Amino acid sequence: MARTIAEIKKEITDRFMSFESVKLLYGLDETKTFEQQFSTASIESVLFYCVAACVWTLETLFDLHKNEVTDTISNLKPGRAKWYRNKVLAFQKDYLLPEDSDTYAVIDEAARVVKYCAVVEAQDSSKLQIKIAGGDALRDKLDDATEVQVKAYINWVRYAGVRIELINQSPDKFKCEVDIHYNAMLMVDNVRNAVREAIVGYIENLSFNGEYSNMALTDALQAIDGVVIPELKAAYSKPVHADYDFSLINTKRVPDAGYFRAYNDTDITINMIPYELLQD
Repeated sequence: MARTIAEIKKEITDRFMSFESVKLLYGLDETKTFEQQFSTASIESVLFYCVAACVWTLETLFDLHKNEVTDTISNLKPGRAKWYRNKVLAFQKDYLLPEDSDTYAVIDEAARVVKYCAVVEAQDSSKLQIKIAGGDALRDKLDDATEVQVKAYINWVRYAGVRIELINQSPDKFKCEVDIHYNAMLMVDNVRNAVREAIVGYIENLSFNGEYSNMALTDALQAIDGVVIPELKAAYSKPVHADYDFSLINTKRVPDAGYFRAYNDTDITINMIPYELLQD
């Protein structure tokens, strides 16, 4: 990891101050630091800063190169989760793979309809779960015909013996209730609308298969102008086709489908409470 410019400069100045000839030439006091004896505008200080900045730039470039190489190796290593994810994202609708190949002969970005993908190992089985979704501005389930093609594609490229479970579902249902203590000098409807937008924005902008948390949602509400105290009373979710009722989200949850949605306005209950400032 690249050192800071200040750290590099200190290493240079410490070495500079350690030379006996430099001490004699400048008449330096060994009990004082470089900064205590040289102005930041001095030629020595400016020169050492320039050298330190150059070294920092070089170390930063080395770090970037290392990260790029590591990421490339991780993505290309066959059989790993990232490899499967990249393969699924490379699926092209209505295209055939060449015989004995897992790469399309022609790359057509418009045919790459799988926009989101997450690959995880199932906790209760030896299967590899592959969650997918389409859409651009709004994530959604791929149609049944496309799902059939994706399954056939995965069976073609997967490694022998690897059991795959493809999950292509509409977003998990989400609902919540919040008490919003707000600054009553503002229009209540404006604050309420901002709260609703913040809740919808938070759940819909989670990374695909990302973790929802009650604390993070509360933090998003706290940042709204006019909201003094946001109190999340409860949050619930359920897979869209589940035949059981909503379950309470105690602290955090990863959606079964990979993403959430509040399907109806009534799924988000906002209780607006004017905040009363206690006066002395």
